[in-house]
Amino acid sequence: MKKLGLVFLGVVVMVGLLGGATLAETVEHPTYQGAETAVYAVPDTGTVISNAKVFRLKPGHVQECNDDHVFDIHVRAKIAQWASVNLDFTGWSWYVLKPGTYYADSITASVASNGPLTVTFTGFGDLEFEATSENPGVLQTIETRFGYSLCPQGNDCFPSPPTWQEIQWATGAELEEFGVQIPDSLVLHNGYCLKLWNEIKVEPCNSAGIYTMPAAYISITLENQQHWVEYWDDEAIWEIVYVN
Repeated sequence: MKKLGLVFLGVVVMVGLLGGATLAETVEHPTYQGAETAVYAVPDTGTVISNAKVFRLKPGHVQECNDDHVFDIHVRAKIAQWASVNLDFTGWSWYVLKPGTYYADSITASVASNGPLTVTFTGFGDLEFEATSENPGVLQTIETRFGYSLCPQGNDCFPSPPTWQEIQWATGAELEEFGVQIPDSLVLHNGYCLKLWNEIKVEPCNSAGIYTMPAAYISITLENQQHWVEYWDDEAIWEIVYVN
């Protein structure tokens, strides 16, 4: 599976690969059964592209006789799962004058894929006081919740913001436990808009100062990734992979 990690609150954006298969230390190569040929995009600009491969499969056909010639032609296409993710922001910072419970729109993301996705949350929780020897603080945390709302992507995504009651709210621990499952569908292929909300409850006992959440990130896992994607840049192994 291929995993995209989206890291929030000033932490770097991660992009990683979790392969569903691993290469053995010693690989026996079979007899070469095809030949790779160049692939061009449409409209043709004469530039060979690198996001698709074509292998012409052997054996060919050689026959000399006075009978009719009949031979099989095999054509197939193996499509990898892809995902497109775009975020308008990667974090937020509150400035609060007085105690109270507040919520705000934090991040809007567009997500599209040609296969099912699992969205998981890691490191989300209450804000923690950055204590110092001069300012140890009284109440060490600010109660924090996170909400999300999802809608099909279009020309007017979220034409009107949802109310507080319409947002699905959860604590950081609840987000980590359940995550979000997005099944394969035409809507997902066209794209969803995902809006992330944040709610904080500032108490009178919260001392003046800075409260932060440790490194947190959201991971989007491509659940139907094809095993051969792992070998894409390993030319030597394509002799094995492409015929499977």
